[in-house]
Amino acid sequence: MEPTPDAYVAELVTNLVEASGSRRVRELAAAGDEAAIVGKRHVDALVSARDLGEWDDCEIRSRQLLAWLVEQSKGMG
Repeated sequence: MEPTPDAYVAELVTNLVEASGSRRVRELAAAGDEAAIVGKRHVDALVSARDLGEWDDCEIRSRQLLAWLVEQSKGMG
């Protein structure tokens, strides 16, 4: 069975959000910021859903990780 276009879009978004989240977690961890722990949990949950092919869950996890990234960016300015 061929993956649907929606599945391709979900996978693309998931991979982009995961990459951004992972990069921010690394930055925070390097700075000794405990917020990296929360971010790592979000990233791990997203990666787990992706690895299982649970694209609906990926959408939820991506939104959660994006919300966390937005909150982190507010603290950067």
